[in-house]
Amino acid sequence: MASIVTVLGTRPEVIKLSSLLPLLSRQWSHALVHTGQHYDEEMVNIFFSDLNLAPPDYSLAVGSGSHAKQIAQIIIGLEEILQREEPKLVFVQGDTNSTLGGALAARQLGIPVVHVEAGCRSHNRRMPEEQNRIVVDHLADYLFTPDTIATENLFREGIGADHVYMVGSTGVDACLRNWGYAATQPILDHLSVEPHTYGLVTVHRAANTAPDVLTGIFAALNEIAEQLPLVFPIHPRTRAAFDALGLAGSLHPDIHLLPPLGYLDSLALIGNALVVLTDSGGVQEETAALRIPTLLIREETEWQAYVNAGTHRLVGTKPETIVPQFRALLRDGSLDAMPLHALPAAAGAAERITAILATILPYDYPIQLPVTRHSVSEHTA
Repeated sequence: MASIVTVLGTRPEVIKLSSLLPLLSRQWSHALVHTGQHYDEEMVNIFFSDLNLAPPDYSLAVGSGSHAKQIAQIIIGLEEILQREEPKLVFVQGDTNSTLGGALAARQLGIPVVHVEAGCRSHNRRMPEEQNRIVVDHLADYLFTPDTIATENLFREGIGADHVYMVGSTGVDACLRNWGYAATQPILDHLSVEPHTYGLVTVHRAANTAPDVLTGIFAALNEIAEQLPLVFPIHPRTRAAFDALGLAGSLHPDIHLLPPLGYLDSLALIGNALVVLTDSGGVQEETAALRIPTLLIREETEWQAYVNAGTHRLVGTKPETIVPQFRALLRDGSLDAMPLHALPAAAGAAERITAILATILPYDYPIQLPVTRHSVSEHTA
């Protein structure tokens, strides 16, 4: 049996929990469940390998499907695991279907829920991620927030201060911990690009892969590529939409589409870019930590603190809003100025979480022990 069960299912969750998972396993009996929400085995395996993490104890393999189908399958699969493990706490992170499914399954069995990255709000309730965030925050018993804006969001929604803890960002923590190693990766040599001579693009959100939206985004990227080469590791969802729309024939030759990359290669490209254009919440944290100017291909963001600091700009999803903002950066020198206003990002969120957790749940292993895990075969045979 495990005192703590952590539920995750997407690559960003693996990254953001990578500094916390070993600490949990070192002090408590701990089981890790991968729901399989991101079901591309190649991408999943790359991320666990890059971050030197032991494989999950359980794999639910829920695969693709509607939000309702994924969440239902996660709840059904987790119920049996949680009844077997009888944990005292269930950890979830962020805003995914795995986050919501994990929180619902735990609460239905009377198990307290810990939510890491609580309180983030884009204030766009049409977004599935926003819906998930809100529900999980109101289900959670212990809420760990990344910043004052997130903390104040919870208070405004009537969540009491007793179980809210501002600890910083585990995503920033993972970025800073891994940057030194990522900087030595040969990915730039392999692509024959020099530091600060290219822009990095990531687009993956469902709303941005709708045909009319994605067509407009690529039209903007084609214009930008006239002035700056772009490197674009393309997400499987985005690739499928790109192919279905037949956009390859109109792609500017200086837009270099790549297959999905591992975390360290991705981090190396982010940290050496002149500018990053993204719709990713996790990438926003990484660019803030590494002081890279960022154009957000969105209308709103759950990381408003970075926009307030001046290092990130919301540019929408249409060519007429994206391209002028990019050109303004080149024209007015903001590419040089923006990084100077980046938020300070101190590592240590994972350590702060475990220190607080120790006041809630006594250590199973009072002496620091090597990280041990059950084998996957024990749980999946």
